[in-house]
Amino acid sequence: MTVEIREDEVKSATATEGIYYPSLSSCMSITCILNNGSKVGAHAYQFGDSGITLINRMKALIGNNTVVAVKAKGHGGCWGKELQSQLDLAPVAIQRWKNANPNINREPNDLELIPYLQPLFITADPIAFENWLKTQFNTQNATFIDMDIDGDVNIDANGNFL
Repeated sequence: MTVEIREDEVKSATATEGIYYPSLSSCMSITCILNNGSKVGAHAYQFGDSGITLINRMKALIGNNTVVAVKAKGHGGCWGKELQSQLDLAPVAIQRWKNANPNINREPNDLELIPYLQPLFITADPIAFENWLKTQFNTQNATFIDMDIDGDVNIDANGNFL
């Protein structure tokens, strides 16, 4: 059996179940493998819960179980290193643009913001994101795989990517 986790959902799967995250386009899948083999997964998307809010929803399902591994897979060029959405990151990028362009008296356009957003994304420093996940879930094992193209993410019953 497989548990399907759609955008902005957090669900658990037993030790004998896999997890299916459909249609990641700007999304991030996060799967915690627990000491009893069960799993807790979250499908983060840009207009739902992000950051610590999403992590806390996962922790509520994890309860007192020990997380032995965290596996994240998704579009690292859309998320901050602490799982911030682009909406969360925009004010930081805008301020950096304004600091770099003090003589321009207007708001930046989307194209002008790109060079100020890119350093904030997971893809700029994936290790920082992995370390953040380790801290959030009190584990020594966290991995991140960036997705270059849109698609599904599948985790088998053993907690491995298919």
